[in-house]
Amino acid sequence: MSALIGAIKAMVRHSTPAVVLVASIVPVALIALPMAQDEHERFEDRYLDREAIEAPSVKAPPLDLPGFGGGVPVLAYHGIDEDSRFSVTQETFAKQMAMLDDAGVETITVDEYVSFLRGEEVDLPKRPLLLTFDDGKLSSFRGADAVLSEHDMNAVMYAIASETSEGSEYYLSGDELSGMVESGRWEVQPHAGEGHTEVEIDEQGHTGPSYAYRAFDESEGLESFAEFGDRVLGDIDAGSATLAEEVDGYGDQTFSFPFGAFGQYGTNDDRIPGFLREELGSRFDALFYQPSDAGFTYPGPSDRVQPRFEVRSGTSAEELGEWLSTNSARSRATLDRG
Repeated sequence: MSALIGAIKAMVRHSTPAVVLVASIVPVALIALPMAQDEHERFEDRYLDREAIEAPSVKAPPLDLPGFGGGVPVLAYHGIDEDSRFSVTQETFAKQMAMLDDAGVETITVDEYVSFLRGEEVDLPKRPLLLTFDDGKLSSFRGADAVLSEHDMNAVMYAIASETSEGSEYYLSGDELSGMVESGRWEVQPHAGEGHTEVEIDEQGHTGPSYAYRAFDESEGLESFAEFGDRVLGDIDAGSATLAEEVDGYGDQTFSFPFGAFGQYGTNDDRIPGFLREELGSRFDALFYQPSDAGFTYPGPSDRVQPRFEVRSGTSAEELGEWLSTNSARSRATLDRG
């Protein structure tokens, strides 16, 4: 490479401007073309190959768990990849699932979970778990499916209808989601229609989650509360209708709030959290969000908003195990006092 560059420099000293231009491009091409090729290969590996990735061989940390004392933990994942602080790598996910399997944790279905919330008689395992994924991301399926199969586990995918209509390099299509349901390892539930986005919320151009704020328009001003309700509920209804049409085996017993936000963290109308709790609580048996202090979920109250423990890129298998152990002890203590 150094000899080639030296020869080019010699050409430049004794050449016409046209030759100088060509010669100046060559070093760039020598560097840029291999980089572009590498990037293309990475793109092909991540997005054009849409099959499940083989489960890695991992060593799980030990975890000693007693029974969960009448509570059911719910985990929330947002992708199995290295792209985001909200995602975990496949190796981390595999360690977490192997640890749970070794500790006797067993996943349950949405129907079993709903029966549990209603206080109905349901035969749950000693250490039940509802395992959920948000957004309908391709990486979640590719990274998780083989791991779930290895440990005889199942999971719930909360899909964004506007993204699954055609699928993309990031999101699963309706046909792909149908195939996942057919496998018996996955269930599909609603996450949003087109509303998994932020909207402008004031004339200064600030933005917020579309389900948590009334939207602002320069010509119309702030939408009315009635308009907010029509927009949000209409988006959820339209999304559910799209998913029902495109995904064989789609279910709508539960709902996951986009961004985990229904106005409880911030809003421009204090009526919104109560409105969504009441309206969506009449449509779904569980409404999921991710508080920083998430614990286990329990049957009983009419308020159907339920916490999930959000697993992020920094959440190790050991940290997940510690959360389960701590909340298992709290659950059993509550049961004993009752």
